[in-house]
Amino acid sequence: MREYAILLVDDDQLILKTQSFILREKGIKITTAQDGAMAIDLLKTQHFDRVITDLVMGAINGIQVLKKSQRD
Repeated sequence: MREYAILLVDDDQLILKTQSFILREKGIKITTAQDGAMAIDLLKTQHFDRVITDLVMGAINGIQVLKKSQRD
């Protein structure tokens, strides 16, 4: 069975920890980012099958992260 790589982005640490724990328990490889800038940096250097992001964050919001993920 193929292991999926997911980038999980949220500026709320509790949500980030909870969601990543649940997904890891299901055998999914999770990489987390605490804000949009960190997520975009990760997208430049790593491949992810999916991006799950909070939409409302600081300077770089979830829509900007998703747009960047589609370009790469």
